Amino acid sequence: MFSILNTANPTDWDVIAIQEPWVDALGNARGTRYWRVLYPSNHLLDGSSHPRSILLVNTNIATDSYISLTIPNSDITAIRFQGNHSFLSLFNVYNDCTHNNNLLALNNYLSSSINMVKPGADNHMIWLGNFNRHHPL
Repeated sequence: MFSILNTANPTDWDVIAIQEPWVDALGNARGTRYWRVLYPSNHLLDGSSHPRSILLVNTNIATDSYISLTIPNSDITAIRFQGNHSFLSLFNVYNDCTHNNNLLALNNYLSSSINMVKPGADNHMIWLGNFNRHHPL
């Protein structure tokens, strides 16, 4: 991850999705002055595992132009950007090859919160990640 932080030019990238990031003994990844680290919503809560997905958001993007989406899963990091006329939701999903729990969590979230993720026909959603296990979802 450090090589990405050191080589990704912030004039070229707005968001970087990382799978299985390096974390320190406290469970935190590292950012730089160019990148804010966005963690899964249950990061550092009792019983949550180390995150296997994070998003790095360019510090040139105003913090009032996006929100973190609350999915109680340490393998899914989600964000919703608000543009002038629409929304874009990004999901960084680490999908463990031994089970479908993360896809089921994403499905449950989308089923209950689709109006938050994609409130209208002009809005967009992108799934990024490591899809080791293939699933019809």
